Amino acid sequence: MSAVLRLTGPLEATFELQRGQSITIGRSLANEVSVDDLRLSRRHCRIQLTEQGLIAEDLNSANGTFVNANRVRQIALHDGDVLQLGNRDVVLRIEYSSELAPPAEPKPAPREPLQVELDVLQLLLQEGFEVREKINPAGKVPIYRAIKRSLGQEVALKVLPMVGPSSEKKVSRFVQEAKAQARLRHRHIVAIYDVRQCRDLLYIVMELVDGETLLESIRRSGNRLSVRAALSFTYQLARALAHAHQRGIVHRDLKPGNIMITRDGDAKLIDFGLAKNLHELGLGITSDGEALGTVGYMAPEQLRDARSSDTRTDIFGLGACLYHALAGRAPFLARSERELIELLEKGPPLEHLVGVPLSVVSLIVQMTHIDPEKRFPSPTALLRGIEEVVTELTGIQADPKNLELLLGMVAEETDLMQTWRIDTGALKAAVGGGGRGISGAFVEDELVEYLGMLEFNRKSGTLRISSAERQGALRVREGRIVNAESAELESEPAILALLSLRSGAFEFSPGKVAREGNCDVSISSAVLDAMRQRDESETGDL
Repeated sequence: MSAVLRLTGPLEATFELQRGQSITIGRSLANEVSVDDLRLSRRHCRIQLTEQGLIAEDLNSANGTFVNANRVRQIALHDGDVLQLGNRDVVLRIEYSSELAPPAEPKPAPREPLQVELDVLQLLLQEGFEVREKINPAGKVPIYRAIKRSLGQEVALKVLPMVGPSSEKKVSRFVQEAKAQARLRHRHIVAIYDVRQCRDLLYIVMELVDGETLLESIRRSGNRLSVRAALSFTYQLARALAHAHQRGIVHRDLKPGNIMITRDGDAKLIDFGLAKNLHELGLGITSDGEALGTVGYMAPEQLRDARSSDTRTDIFGLGACLYHALAGRAPFLARSERELIELLEKGPPLEHLVGVPLSVVSLIVQMTHIDPEKRFPSPTALLRGIEEVVTELTGIQADPKNLELLLGMVAEETDLMQTWRIDTGALKAAVGGGGRGISGAFVEDELVEYLGMLEFNRKSGTLRISSAERQGALRVREGRIVNAESAELESEPAILALLSLRSGAFEFSPGKVAREGNCDVSISSAVLDAMRQRDESETGDL
């Protein structure tokens, strides 16, 4: 039982693996695949042959493992998948022995439709729609893929049969969705074409989206999206919310299951079933004190009274979706309303965002603040906030015209900015800084990854480093180390000593640095020398 794995492209290698065997990829010479790139950790990822086939697993790397442009923790590999290693795109060619080829997942036998479903299909046919399949088998309100026979157009039909105990509120909520969404015409909102009522049937004719939900996309990507993909859908949906806000409409149920991602990467907001038309509040369908939304993504004001929701409620929900995309889970997981309120008061748990840029973490914190007054006041303000984050990540002024292009740069070149932990006052005190600039904790290779970012972006400033073993400072001028001091050491010996630290705290204070110093060293060469010495020491090659 074996598989042949070939790496093709910038890296060329072939491995024949038996079940249970694996290869590791990283910067260390001890790996089966050694890549001389600062963007990779010493042991970056593993590819192992299991009973299910080849599996790629991230080894807690600083900058993450990416397959097909999506950040993954663990994912099944297929022939033709692209593994991103630093700035190299490596195509994986996979051949299994016949006895090992992963079997196709058995499809469950189709359930025989109930009589009420057959009646619905017959009514829709009389209305001129030929139903092809049910899109949401588990949905409480069925959605069908259908053909509008008069035009030959594919559409989606959201159907509410008017048989049995359909409550007046359920019908009202269904109609509310149609009325709210029909007023919205935007690239990132699923379009409503018509709302119809016939004998025993109420249904919405809507745009058919060829894609998957954000929740499905996150799961398919190993439970985490790349920073680029996450910021991209957030920016697109902020534009959709701005459009809805201008028309007085609040969604109130933003969650990964209500966001579609098309095959072209466009995000589309669906299901305005809980939307509240602010201009018609007096005719609302929400009772005083009633909460509407999905627990885990709901703003605290929704828990108290859904009627108090405004556009800042949707900003909270979108922030919760952004958190889920980068952390692999909803921000607030509780077993009771009391526990949920306690979690909301604490804010989203940031320990699940290790590896995410500090600027993006700050964006999430502001979007999901418990106090609506401290969130972004409007979707337009949120758009400007995202543009500021992308500007900080790339060093280039972002605007609506170039933001998607710049996000590509984040994915390909500057994801290095996210190797440090969350900033605290204790860290600032530890490094002896004045609280200006960026500070954080580091473990393993995270400090050298951050230095690589400074070099790549030609930054200037002072990097103070502190650990239980040693303290010191590096002055960086346009991406080169021009001065290094640590206790009795100076110049290259000080650099080597500081870069050998396994953990500690740092603070980088940007600013002008004098040309004169005790050294002039390329960060790349200094880092690689330090890492090679460490690797050789660990593998006994000294």
